[in-house]
Amino acid sequence: MKIYIASTHKCIPQIEKLVKYLVETEGHEIIVKWWVRNLKKEFAECSDDEWFSLPQVKEWRERNFENIEASDAVIMVYPDNRVLNMNGACVEVGYATAKGILVYAIGIVPRSAMLSSVIRVSCFTELGRLLSLQERGVT
Repeated sequence: MKIYIASTHKCIPQIEKLVKYLVETEGHEIIVKWWVRNLKKEFAECSDDEWFSLPQVKEWRERNFENIEASDAVIMVYPDNRVLNMNGACVEVGYATAKGILVYAIGIVPRSAMLSSVIRVSCFTELGRLLSLQERGVT
């Protein structure tokens, strides 16, 4: 399956562990590794108005939407030790949900009515089992 990871740069260690599991153990494809580039740091010297107007930022957004549409599932990675605000990832999850793409979440998911359709999982093996069922058409 093609998987899109939604998260924040603050969760890179968890993302890398998950990606290793999904690719090496489960045989899935990660559609894009967005976390290898951090536009916020790369253009930190820009004002907010400049940053939001950058062509790179607009291209990044559009490319991520295209990657979400091309995915079979979206996995939202939260830290497992605290609640963390992830604005961009929540937009990605909302977009995926609106497109009818199943969204899974691992880690501590904050209470939000808008996240109530997300399938919360407690560990990689549970996620792997659910993805396998989805792949076979059993959801």
